[in-house]
Amino acid sequence: MPLNIEENGIVPILEDELNIFENNSKSFRSGEMDPIAFQVYRLREGVYGQRQPDAQMIRVKLPGGVVTARQMEALGEVARKYAPLDRGHITTRECVQYHHVPLEDAVKLKFELANVGLSSREACGNTVRNVISCPLAGVCPSEAFDVTPHALALTEFMLPQPLSFQLPRKFKIAVNGARADRVAVAMHDIGLHAARDVDQVLLGDAGRHRAFERQTDARKRLARIAFGDFDHGVDPFHFFIAKDFCPGLA
Repeated sequence: MPLNIEENGIVPILEDELNIFENNSKSFRSGEMDPIAFQVYRLREGVYGQRQPDAQMIRVKLPGGVVTARQMEALGEVARKYAPLDRGHITTRECVQYHHVPLEDAVKLKFELANVGLSSREACGNTVRNVISCPLAGVCPSEAFDVTPHALALTEFMLPQPLSFQLPRKFKIAVNGARADRVAVAMHDIGLHAARDVDQVLLGDAGRHRAFERQTDARKRLARIAFGDFDHGVDPFHFFIAKDFCPGLA
């Protein structure tokens, strides 16, 4: 299908990637592509297979919860055209998702949203999920500063990384700027809370992920960094992380 870009978004739109999704979908429907291989691939593209025959759930990322007026119109248009329920759902991770979409229509939906700079890439599966920010970012009186540019920069940095779609489990990032925690910072793999004039560094799961990558393949298959923690002990583990992220503290 041809693209007709009206508007660019945060997630880069790659026409080759969309064409590959279209070709793989055709191969799967014709029985040429292995179902398990397609399932893994489809999830990275933000498409879940539902239990109903030929029904997909498609999740569209809105990095930092940022969306333009034209993109909102497009999200409504594809709901009316391709979602049998004529609606989408806004998720807790600032995404929009559609249910019961036939696979053939999923291809059309992805192309149409790509035209306004929206993508479902890495919205599902063991990937870096949508980076979220405080819903009042930029207008909250109590915020240290507007965290929106930081959430968008994290998205732009993470998406091209090959490791971002080869993770053992899903990986979630949130950025909060207000005095109140509106994004559940502590429950995320990386949770950032904006502050000024801090004199300490808090190391989170970014370091744990680096440590996970250095484990043996057998340990990686367990898909839990906790096994590595248990083997090496807490203090050596924290020292190991500090050497990478804060050499002066190690």
